[in-house]
This record gives sequence, C-alpha cells and structure tokens, in this order.
Amino acid sequence: MPVNVARALLPKGTIIGKTCNTPDHVKKAIAEGVDYVGIGPVWGTLTKKVSSPVVGPKGIGEMLETLDGSSVKAVAIDPRSASQKLSKIIHAFYDSSLRTFSEPRAAPYSLDGIKSALGTMLASVKEFSPLVHQITNNVVTNQSANATLALGASPIMATAPEEMADLSKAIGALLINFGTIQNLDGMLAAGLLSTWQATVIKGNAAELGAIANSLEVQARGVDSVGKGFADPAKFVLDLARKQRCIVVLTGVTDWVSDGTVVIRLSNGHPLLGDITGSGCMVGTCVATFCAGVSMAAFAKRSADAEEDGRLVRGDMLLAAVGG
Repeated sequence: MPVNVARALLPKGTIIGKTCNTPDHVKKAIAEGVDYVGIGPVWGTLTKKVSSPVVGPKGIGEMLETLDGSSVKAVAIDPRSASQKLSKIIHAFYDSSLRTFSEPRAAPYSLDGIKSALGTMLASVKEFSPLVHQITNNVVTNQSANATLALGASPIMATAPEEMADLSKAIGALLINFGTIQNLDGMLAAGLLSTWQATVIKGNAAELGAIANSLEVQARGVDSVGKGFADPAKFVLDLARKQRCIVVLTGVTDWVSDGTVVIRLSNGHPLLGDITGSGCMVGTCVATFCAGVSMAAFAKRSADAEEDGRLVRGDMLLAAVGG
C-alpha cells in the first residue's frame, strides 16, 4: 500500500515504516514520507527462510549514509549473541565524523620517521616470529609461504574449517586471498563476509574499484588495464573511510591510506608486473608486518592493563607501508 494512502486511512500521528534492502529503497522511502525504515535482513538465520538478500553491516552502513540529512529513523534486528552487538559492528563501517575531516591529506609522518619506524617493525617481526595464517590460492601458496619465512615469520596455509577455532587463538595475522579459493567453508569459518572487519584491504586498481563500485578502471583476468584512477590519493582515502580500515592500492605507484593520511610509494620495479604472484606476496608481507607490529604493541602492555577486547594494536598504516 502506498504511504500516502496508508496515512489517509490510519489515525493521525500513526508511525509508518517501510522495509528496505538497498540504498535505492531507502531513497524511495524518504521521498514517500515514511517515519522509519526497517533494514534487513542483516544476518542469515536458521529459524526462518529469508527471501531478501542478506545486507550485512556493510549494507547497513550504506543505507544509513543515505539517511544522512533526513529525519527518518532506522531499525535493524541483531539475532546474534550479546557479545557481537549490532551497533558496534555498524560502527566499524560507518562514522559520519570521518567524512567531515577538513584536511584529509595533512600527513603527520616525515620520510625519515617512516624509514626509522619500518626498520623497527622489521625487527619486531624477527623478534616475535608471528604465525601468519594465509587462506590463499593454489597458484601462490609456495611463494607466499617462502616470503613469510624470508621476513622472519612463520606461515601456515590451512583452509580446513575444523582447524580455524584452534588457529584463531595462536595466529598473529590472518590473510585472505580471494583468488581461485576452493575451500569456501574454510573462508566462512575464518570469519569472512558480513561477520568481520578487515584491518587492511589490499588490491590493484581493478580489484579495489570493484569493492568501491567504481567503473573507472577495468580488469583483465586478475590484472588492471588502463592508466588507473585519475586521483588515486582521493580514491584510497575515500575507500578507507568507507570501509573503516587501511586501504593499499598497488601498481606502478602504490598508495596507502587510513582515511586521514595518504602515503605514496614509488619504489617498485617493472619486473614485478611480469611474475606470477607478486601482488599476492605483497599481501603476505603486509599481513606479516601487521602481525609483528601488533604483537610488539601487545608485549608493551602492562600485565594489569584493563582488557578492552581489541584484537589489533600498533600503527597499522605504517605496517601496511612496510609490507
């Protein structure tokens, strides 16, 4: 029933809502004059058959962003345990204060400071030798494992769902490589899709463009084609803000951002584009540096420090630069 018809039939002051599954649904609901939107389904459930696509926290964030500037409220139901409150998960994907940051490219880092920090980070990797769990494809498994060892860390390339619970208690980092993954159950058990918050997302222009729903760069197989983004600094900054994580854009020039700072790296080599697995090994190196930095930060905490539930500590932006 149209909203205007419902208002004419119902008593004055009746609160009217509409179920929405996409940002376009939300826009239409606002135009129709609803009082609130019901977002969902947020998660899949075994108790009833869900006919609409599951939106997950990322989808919620996009719909909440569409509500910006309106008086329309939103309602979403979290059927999961109290330890994973929906509001906390949404916050990982949506924070309007980040989008109003006035000087996003004002970098507090100096070149000498970055170089010094990277040396310390590599030393941390060698000191703590973190276990880096990598769910990757069969093309680069051997190269990625050897790259991990070369940096001083320990690789494990397990994909069986039965191993995930025990591994999650021991690893320093988890790397997910989406290329030609065969064991989908292993990926899901490791906490993917709508149930996780990435620390770093790495990809070439075509891969990250797909995540951002951008058509500016096209793909040929696993590679990007063309000149790339017209403004890669703005692209990585915006995507990092939207995804609430570090974004690494690889290419002839690499771009790294945490949503407030953008760092450009011009230390690549033309041969890297001509060998199999070079991009995948960058992911391995980033995960390894992140693990070393996080373990070093945890080691500095006092034994009686209050537990805050954080899984990751340390400067992940510079860890991504190091990788």
